[in-house]
Amino acid sequence: MEGKLCWEVIMLGTLLTYSVFVNVILILIRKKKMPVRVQHKGQQRSWNELYSTVVFTKIQQD
Repeated sequence: MEGKLCWEVIMLGTLLTYSVFVNVILILIRKKKMPVRVQHKGQQRSWNELYSTVVFTKIQQD
């Protein structure tokens, strides 16, 4: 009985470790997919917003 219980504890620990490892990898992947933020006049703006603002300003100047 003790051997079976020990084996179950080892398996449970292995599964928990695997689960945590997979979750950390998924979180890191999600963070890489998030848009890069840059500071601009105290606001947080994505690169797309910043680029469109620059292009729009350039068009207005021309």
